[in-house]
Amino acid sequence: LLLCEIGEGRLRLAEVLGAPTHASLGDRAGARRELERALALDARVRAAHPDHDTRLLAARAKLALANVERAEGKFERASQLCDEAAGEADARVASGRADRNSERLALGARLQQTKVLTRMGRGEEALAALEQGIPRCEELVAKYPDWAEPRRDLLLALIDAATLLQKRARFDAALAKLERALAIAEQRRAAAPSDQQVLSDLSIALERHGDVLTSLGRAADALVALDRSVAIARELLALDARDATAIDGLSILCERLGVARKEAGDLDGALAAHVESLELARRRLALTPEGFDERIAVAIEAQFVAGVLRKLERDAEADAALDEARRELALLEHEHPRSPDVARQLGTVHANLADEARDRGDFDGAQRHYDEAAARFDRAAAQEPKHAFTRRMQMAVLSNRGIAHKRAAESAPAGGGGAQLGAAIAAFEGALRQEAELREQGFLLPRDEESGAQLRADLAACRAALAAQNSP
Repeated sequence: LLLCEIGEGRLRLAEVLGAPTHASLGDRAGARRELERALALDARVRAAHPDHDTRLLAARAKLALANVERAEGKFERASQLCDEAAGEADARVASGRADRNSERLALGARLQQTKVLTRMGRGEEALAALEQGIPRCEELVAKYPDWAEPRRDLLLALIDAATLLQKRARFDAALAKLERALAIAEQRRAAAPSDQQVLSDLSIALERHGDVLTSLGRAADALVALDRSVAIARELLALDARDATAIDGLSILCERLGVARKEAGDLDGALAAHVESLELARRRLALTPEGFDERIAVAIEAQFVAGVLRKLERDAEADAALDEARRELALLEHEHPRSPDVARQLGTVHANLADEARDRGDFDGAQRHYDEAAARFDRAAAQEPKHAFTRRMQMAVLSNRGIAHKRAAESAPAGGGGAQLGAAIAAFEGALRQEAELREQGFLLPRDEESGAQLRADLAACRAALAAQNSP
């Protein structure tokens, strides 16, 4: 019994030190150390007292360790630990010693596995598992109406499912789930208006709702949700400036706020939000210098800052921010060559570098960067063929490659540029084939239609120019 109590203490200490899903100090190495100690104590108890059931403690420790490994980019290990945690909880239920915690933990391990699957590029499996898990959450809510935890599990499962639906451009379905999540979050706040976890969950629900509204071009509505979400996140961080989870949350929210402000035409406001997001991401990275999630977050925020700086014609600062992102992502790609997240982000950097090279007349340099971008997006799409952003970026790279070839042809001496026109036509035709596929799959955004009209005009111009060159 004493060893079990010590194990419980180590589990709680790990949560405070650096568990990604709890308010913590961001000491992930310390969290891993304490969780491994808790599991070692569990093994000792099982060996000495095989009749003493410690499965619940083991399942909780393994699930917490899975969260740590996921945040470190060790997805295979995280997946294994989720399976083991589910097995421990299932065994407890099957033993006849089941209680409500066992039931919840068995489901929670499977819901946590969906986060790992998503990071491994297996979003379709994750979405299917969430769609199966949501009714099970509802059953637990109905079975234990006075217990708050199943209601929170349902809230988070709805948010995770909405996020995956959004990535597949299924915005109506995403909004429907987020409206349910917001209703639950508001009910929980009404019941516990000062509870930090309740406030954090409401902030997350508002952030996701605002992000989907931004994707739909409803920037004004998005700003209402995001401003409220940011206010809650600032309140939470003010309670403890060292809380790594609160730092993460506010950083993400500032990013979303920057995107919405940019969509609304407020570039200065967008830059302020993205700069704050980057500063918070760097602050979080200082707590876990080798953290996978933290490193990729800094690279992502640097890209957002660079994009707004470019719009404001502050090119030297934009170049510096984009170079920071490229260098960090190149290191991450070397360390995590199978990560679709890293591939997408590095592809985006190269696509931006290509566009900049094209605009200053360096057409050969532009094509080299387009090659690098295409390779990353193709790799990410092979892992997640229904990831809407990745598929749209494949189309965008083809379209922008065609523009570079077209401009190279226009700058060629009179009578030249035929090869460049042919390459431009091939790229534009490839982009149109992609567009047709994306339209059929429902992946196009409203703004893509305007880009498509320009694409067709550029293709027609190149065909006419090449025909004029080839005429007698």
